[in-house]
Amino acid sequence: MIAVPAYNEEAGLAETLDSLLAQTESDLRVVIVDNCSTDATGKIAEAYARTDARVTYERAELHLGLVENWRRAFFRARELHPTAPYFAWAPGHDILEPRWLEMLAAEMDAHSAVVGAFPSGLGVKPDGSPPSELVPTGDTFGLDRARDRVRVPLRGMAIQGLFRPEPLRRAGVKRRVLAPDRLLMAELAAHGQLRHVPERLWERRMNPKMTKRETRARQRRTIFPPRARALGHVHWLALHAAALVWSLSVRGNARPQVSRAEGAAVAAAYVRAELPRYLRNVHTRHRVRLTRLRKARRRLVRKRVRRLRRRAQKDYRRARRELRRVRKRTRRGLARMMAAWRQVLLRTRRP
Repeated sequence: MIAVPAYNEEAGLAETLDSLLAQTESDLRVVIVDNCSTDATGKIAEAYARTDARVTYERAELHLGLVENWRRAFFRARELHPTAPYFAWAPGHDILEPRWLEMLAAEMDAHSAVVGAFPSGLGVKPDGSPPSELVPTGDTFGLDRARDRVRVPLRGMAIQGLFRPEPLRRAGVKRRVLAPDRLLMAELAAHGQLRHVPERLWERRMNPKMTKRETRARQRRTIFPPRARALGHVHWLALHAAALVWSLSVRGNARPQVSRAEGAAVAAAYVRAELPRYLRNVHTRHRVRLTRLRKARRRLVRKRVRRLRRRAQKDYRRARRELRRVRKRTRRGLARMMAAWRQVLLRTRRP
């Protein structure tokens, strides 16, 4: 089963659904969950639901927000198709290659310890610039211990893959924290192995580039309800550590693979692995920012130097003109003085 959480996706929803229905593995079900879109998303989804029995369309009564809509898409798909062995999300701006489902399902059929498989992708930019390779990290295949798996760099891009529904449910689906995709992949790594399929099997229409601050502000606005908006200002690593301790140690959601005592060790291993990477990223960002400030300062200094040089040249030219005028007046005065002396000398020589 494939859930399509949609919100104002009229520009790409039809292409996404066409790519899903064109899969070589045709035994699939598509559940579209509309998050109160204000454009033609609902009409497009209804048209596909009428023409293909594999497609189901539902519209939320109230706007749920980003995370809640993805969670509702998962739980609604499980209610409609409880016996489906695999689950995936397919946002309305992604395009899947025809062999996407076939190759990922074959990988998971071959390895029972794998709880999720994800391929490489291609990012298509709206400005027409060359596309970028999207290579998710987080391949934990072959690692038996949960604490070893969570030490692998896990990125949210891997969420565009195929998963077993029960481990996904026990991992919390998507929690209301900053960077929820990264936390979900970490919890899934505690439940089992994650497998990266190196083939490029999907494309994403990239949104205009956002800064880190703009991304965090968008997540705070769309993930947290107004009464819990303060949680959005807690550092994401602290929220992830608390969620892992609660899920693995207090609730014991990963048992019997991970005991409650080991769950705390897994959370600590995740923090110890992510904290140096975070600090390196912060250091890199600060170095980039400092380099930009230094370049801006050099540009400002050069600009001031040019301005002072122009001003000095202007003052020099003004002084030269004044000096020429003074010399000219001096020569005229000396000439008049010499003429007057000549007259005086001529008068004194007369008998």
